[in-house]
Amino acid sequence: MSTYIFKFKYLLIPELLIATLRGISEVLLSFSMGGITNAAVDHNTHLLFLSSLICMGSLLAIYVFYVLENYLRKTLSGKCLYSIKKDLYESLSKKTEREFHHNPDSWYLNILQSDMDVLERDYFDAMWRMANMFIQSLFCMIALAFVSVKLFVIFAVVSFIPEIISRFFKKPLAKTKDAFSKQNTICIQKQKEFIGGFDTIFHFAKSHVFIPKLLTEDKNLELKRRKKDVYNVMASYGATTLNMIASIICMASAAYFVAVRELRFGDLTTSTQLLNYIFTPLNAAIGCFVTVLSTASLREKIISLINDRKNGGLQTFENGNIVYSNVSLGYDNHTIVENFSHTFVQGKKYAIIGTSGAGKSTIMKALLKGTDVTEGTITINNEDINNISLDSLCQNVLYIPQNTFLFEGTVRENINFFEENIKTDEYAKLASLPEKMLDQKAGGDHGKQLSGGEMTRISVARALCSSAPIMIFDEPTSGLDPNTAKEIENLISKITGKTIFVITHNWDEQYLSTFEDIVQI
Repeated sequence: MSTYIFKFKYLLIPELLIATLRGISEVLLSFSMGGITNAAVDHNTHLLFLSSLICMGSLLAIYVFYVLENYLRKTLSGKCLYSIKKDLYESLSKKTEREFHHNPDSWYLNILQSDMDVLERDYFDAMWRMANMFIQSLFCMIALAFVSVKLFVIFAVVSFIPEIISRFFKKPLAKTKDAFSKQNTICIQKQKEFIGGFDTIFHFAKSHVFIPKLLTEDKNLELKRRKKDVYNVMASYGATTLNMIASIICMASAAYFVAVRELRFGDLTTSTQLLNYIFTPLNAAIGCFVTVLSTASLREKIISLINDRKNGGLQTFENGNIVYSNVSLGYDNHTIVENFSHTFVQGKKYAIIGTSGAGKSTIMKALLKGTDVTEGTITINNEDINNISLDSLCQNVLYIPQNTFLFEGTVRENINFFEENIKTDEYAKLASLPEKMLDQKAGGDHGKQLSGGEMTRISVARALCSSAPIMIFDEPTSGLDPNTAKEIENLISKITGKTIFVITHNWDEQYLSTFEDIVQI
């Protein structure tokens, strides 16, 4: 995470400078308050007036510096978080479909929402606060040494105690935060299932089954939250109490030095104010330190996810024949297809048929590194796909899934993926989508207003917009009525100049005769 901190050092320097100026202002305030006391004792009205002006000026400066410090701190945290999210999105985009879905959606949502909030608050913001508080305390410590060396030595001794004891809170606090994050992931998953599957739950009248499950996980979440908050309070207020004890010891020592005439009354006022400006920030800094340490596992999880870019391959895609040579593949050590060999000639149309579970989709997804190839090789234009970068493959091998996902936006935006320079209307017309439909809202709840045939046509229109030379349609007519299915089949058959694969359960001889080759798995 230090990389992200120093990435914005141009903001870090003024942040530390403002903290320094605030620390100097606090020293001025402390000495001017002591000056007011000494002026009263000495009956010096001129010194009293001057010290009062310095007090008010110092307070105003402290206020201004505090506001600027908070503004810069939040700006720094926001930029660091934005940069992390950018790297995180880019890292996720480098994963294959299978690698991405290794974790549930709720796991990613928890990281991007809850965990990022924790990282911003408990790491970045806490880091800046800790640095600022330490700088302010440092200036006040130096000033205290000018008031009384003995008092400074006493402070130095007693101030070590809170710092040592605070370390004992590190592991319990980190453990409770980690447990809360994991439980939050479970709750998000259950809530997604309830909202996404509401229609099914409603039609089967099974709310009495799912609501208790939701409540059980919510109860566990609140228990984890309570435990986390209690440990957080124990750590923060424990540090506060210890610092107050240390502060009382130092103040009592200062009072003693006044009593034995080693210090003046004004020095007592100055030292008391300096101790307030030392112990209060130190207490906050120690609390921030414990908080930062408690985010270790969270930081490790996010950094490992950012750095997890397994898919190598430096070669760029070059179109040509696709050759499977004695390929065995599957998922998680479970072999689905064994010893498959076939040469797919560039520019031809292929029907991939077979029974359910035979491995039709598995074979095709292997082109995008979406399955484990345990034996054999797959080449495109004589280049092993493992040597081709995933980005290059995805740009040239288009996989159109059976289910069409619609984003929030219009039908037109869903076809061109929000890129206005594409001839969307022309391709929509080729996909038999009426022009008046293109401005209709789609995605989210709006997507439920579209029929299966309309959604499939949107998928076909998306494919037509793509320049990919290889296209894989995975059961494009599944769940459609015969007439609509026939229309979709005709639309796909009209695509020319590309290598087309259609995974299908349609064994009709007339339909299969429209393909140049039929591969039965």
